[in-house]
Amino acid sequence: MSEIRERLWKKAGREGIPLTAAFELLPACNLSCRMCYVRKSMEEVRAQGGLKDGKWWLERAEEAGREGLLFPLLTGGEPFLHPDFREILAGMQKMGMQVSVNSNGTLIDRETARWLGNHIPTRINITLYGASEETYQDLCGNGDAFRRVRNAVQWLKEY
Repeated sequence: MSEIRERLWKKAGREGIPLTAAFELLPACNLSCRMCYVRKSMEEVRAQGGLKDGKWWLERAEEAGREGLLFPLLTGGEPFLHPDFREILAGMQKMGMQVSVNSNGTLIDRETARWLGNHIPTRINITLYGASEETYQDLCGNGDAFRRVRNAVQWLKEY
C-alpha cells in the first residue's frame, strides 16, 4: 500500500470517515445460483415495491460523499439489471468517487463494454462460477452464461 493511501485509511479510521460503502442497487439477478441469497427476479422486486431510481441512489451517494465517501461499490443482485445503472456509475464518478462494480458479467455485452471504456470503473469484480457451460448450468441454471462471461471479459479488455 502506498504511503499516501495508508495515511488516508489511518486518518479515516481515527476520525470515523466512511471511505467505502456498498450500494446494493437491487436484490434481483438474472441467474439462479443455488448458493446465492440475493436472487430475486425483477417481477418479484416489482411486486415488493420496486426499485429506487438513479436519482435516489445519487442523492445517497452525495450525502455519503459529504461524510467522506470516496470508494463506493455498486453491487446487487446483478447491478447491470438496474435500469439507471449507467446514470448511477457516471454520476458517482462526476462526484469524484472511485467506483467499483461487482457483477456476474453476463449482462456486459460489447456495447456495454464500450460504454464502460469511456466511464472506466476503478475495478470490475466478475464472479466466475466455473470453467464450463455444464458447471454454469448445474450451479446457476444457465449454461450459456459461461460464454457470455468469457465474451464480457474479452470486450472489457478490448475497451
